[in-house]
Amino acid sequence: MSQQSSIRPATGGESVGKRESFQPPRGSRLDYLDAVRAIAIIGMVLTHIGMYAKVPVVVEFVASGRASITFAVLAGISAVFMARSASRRAGHPDPNTITRDGQMTIVKRSLALLVAGLLLSAISFGPMVILTTYSVLLLLAAVVLKIRRTSVLMILTALAAVITPLLSFGLRTIFPPVDELMVPSVLELTSVEGLLANVRVLLLYGFYPVLTWIPFLLAGLVLGRVVTSDKPRFRVMLGVGAGLAAISYAISLAVRFFTTFDAERRAAYEIYRQDSIARQDSIAHLGFGGAAPEYSWMQTESGTTRIDDIRSLLVAAPHSGSITEILGGIGVTAILIACMALIWRFAGPYLKPLATMGRASLTYYVGHILVLDVLLLLGLAGVDTELGLGVMLLILVVAPMIIAHFWFRKFKRGPLEWCMHKVAYLGVGEQGTKA
Repeated sequence: MSQQSSIRPATGGESVGKRESFQPPRGSRLDYLDAVRAIAIIGMVLTHIGMYAKVPVVVEFVASGRASITFAVLAGISAVFMARSASRRAGHPDPNTITRDGQMTIVKRSLALLVAGLLLSAISFGPMVILTTYSVLLLLAAVVLKIRRTSVLMILTALAAVITPLLSFGLRTIFPPVDELMVPSVLELTSVEGLLANVRVLLLYGFYPVLTWIPFLLAGLVLGRVVTSDKPRFRVMLGVGAGLAAISYAISLAVRFFTTFDAERRAAYEIYRQDSIARQDSIAHLGFGGAAPEYSWMQTESGTTRIDDIRSLLVAAPHSGSITEILGGIGVTAILIACMALIWRFAGPYLKPLATMGRASLTYYVGHILVLDVLLLLGLAGVDTELGLGVMLLILVVAPMIIAHFWFRKFKRGPLEWCMHKVAYLGVGEQGTKA
């Protein structure tokens, strides 16, 4: 029996096809993707509140890196929806063909995000802001979506996951970083050198270097094509994602514990730690009580792999940009999306608060950084004044869910989402539904 596909936005003239029994119910939005968006930002929140509460080490390790990777992959999926929306408006028979309007919609949204990211980085006292990298990835999507064959995108994703970390390693070995900047900021735009520093950290040296984040965009474009197809194979997505994650993390663990890699890292870190203690190099403002923390194999990197050991390319440390981190992170994102799609049919009503908050993902992301800034200004950061994990979760997870619930009773979009919509569709007719 044929029914309208439940995993595509419901618009006039939608194609009709068979629905797999495990697909989520039809709606004007893909709610399960909104839920994944919310999970991604909650994961980032958990990695950002170390100054205010003690987050269990394992929880922070699981969220670190993987949450922001999921956020970036979802950027690719969103780009697919924007392109398909423009194709529908133009009456194009091939939904995988991006029109000029579709490209301009993505470009305008990208530029708006770039401005937002530069401004937010200037006022963020703690969290590294991902929005500038996110914006450049969207800009690339406007070009890459010209490729209509999904199989070609899959091949490009696999190649990029291996080649971009190698290229980054080589370039940083030949041209070591010269900037202390970690993410681009509008404050650096007062001079030519500041502008160049912004470009360098954005593309290669920063916490979210575009070069090694390209695979996440490409993976998002592939997954976007999958979830918008007439018969999305979520179980296949789940299997492929699980395989990618398992193989990548197994290789990483093997390099760590069956070679001298981890022992050498531990010894080098202990020298640094003892030196910092001897010099009373206090970092109490980071919540460590005046001494560098003890070494842990779960520690986060600063956006790139180390260039003193090529084995780091196979170690899936969070925010390292290694081959295994990239492939493992893509696998985890595929697992999240597939699992959420599979369980939405029977658990959707219980997960609706999560999806509602995810509808305002940009507002939520920016808002949580502003709230953290306010708490810091109020003197509520650090080991002596920390609020506790429960209080922080109430402020940064529960409260936004409640606010989103009442907001969307009256409004169609979140505040910043409304602004982005107006910018993206400036001079373009009303669009179809987007994810």
